[in-house]
Amino acid sequence: MANPRLIVVLGMHRSGTSAVTRALQVLNVELGDKLMPAADGDNPKGFFEDTEIYALNVDMLQALEIDWFSLAPVDEHGVESLRKKGFFLRAVELLKSKCAVAHVFAFKDPRIAKLLPFWKAVFDHCHFDVSYVVAVRHPRSVAKSLSKRNDFDLEKGYLLWLDHVIKIIEFTQNNRCVYVDYDNLILAPDTQLRRIATALRLKINAAELRSFKSGFLDRSLRHTVFTLGDLEADPKCPPLARDIYGALIGLADASLTKSRRLSELQLHQWVVEFSRLKSTLLYVDRLELEISNTALRLFVPSKFIQVFFDTGAGFSQVESTRIDTLGATVPTEFVVDLPEGNCLLGLRVDPLEDYAVLSMCQILLVNENDAVIDLMPFSRPDAEVSPEGLLLFRTHDPAIYFDLPRAVLSGAMRLKVTLAYEATGSDAERKYADFCHATRKLELEERLNESLNQRTQ
Repeated sequence: MANPRLIVVLGMHRSGTSAVTRALQVLNVELGDKLMPAADGDNPKGFFEDTEIYALNVDMLQALEIDWFSLAPVDEHGVESLRKKGFFLRAVELLKSKCAVAHVFAFKDPRIAKLLPFWKAVFDHCHFDVSYVVAVRHPRSVAKSLSKRNDFDLEKGYLLWLDHVIKIIEFTQNNRCVYVDYDNLILAPDTQLRRIATALRLKINAAELRSFKSGFLDRSLRHTVFTLGDLEADPKCPPLARDIYGALIGLADASLTKSRRLSELQLHQWVVEFSRLKSTLLYVDRLELEISNTALRLFVPSKFIQVFFDTGAGFSQVESTRIDTLGATVPTEFVVDLPEGNCLLGLRVDPLEDYAVLSMCQILLVNENDAVIDLMPFSRPDAEVSPEGLLLFRTHDPAIYFDLPRAVLSGAMRLKVTLAYEATGSDAERKYADFCHATRKLELEERLNESLNQRTQ
């Protein structure tokens, strides 16, 4: 029995992998029934990307604590880490289920290139008959597209292009593989599809070809046109990117009827040269993360819970604790240590220093015996409660007061506050106003109905 056929579309982000994957349908290749929907402004014609494979790739990158735009490459240690975390079996089962119901199954996700050492091991384990289709696009076009969509510097775009492309060449060198120039596919789809069909030993469906050319291809999708000379004139482009793109042009030459390979020596030199940058790329990734976190702290308004303790002199700023919540939008627990010495007479919790709507609020008291007491039955929030259970605070200085027996406060050690913000600031103020308006309207309607009922009696 023949091994299941699998076609993997590879390429850097913004390189035309979606167009290449859509083109495979002309060859009666199946993409599955769980494709990601199109997105205006990003991929208006469609991504042609399996959502389950996409979700798995995202999960794996998160497990490695990186993202698709991280510059440092994934190495064998990363692959081993993914194995230990159970991703290998998950990938095997997912791909086997996809291939079991398809004559020839194909998939794409630009993240595959970054994770190719992992996926190549999966393909080998499953004994798939694997072919690769590599989307090639001018690195300056890719860098410009990433700059427009993600606000990346051109230098970062070039480095990401190198990381993805070198990995693709390295791990597909000895496999059935066809390189497709994105610009050539847009300009001469018949020629390119004949090349792909020949390389993959598949036949062209004439009706699908007409549909592809009339319903999908659009020359306006080709936003930029650059030459090899443009890379030589660009001081931001690494020389290595110029060298590799020059070689890829030859591999994607439309006049070729048979696939061509790079020399092992040339490939080895490229891999070694890029690997020497690893420590630098790791450093850049770390700096970018630190800058991003700093910007978040500087430009995202802080959201504080402030807990006030009354030890005999009433509530004051002196006897209070503030906790930065970073605007928790999902239920998040915050723990506050209470004053020692059984001197606590009262508590007050301010969930924010601005208008707030809480979608969830739970306040627990933990005493010295680790007994837990729910304080919400004793609470007096300065808020309205909606039918959905939202707490809509009336002022820009929201507060929750508590009528607590001394016995409850005796031996109190910690306060556990769990909350989630539904809205804050002007949004919360507007929601409160809307709630009050709706409540008043309902009250008027009830009074009117009551009056009408009295008249009819």
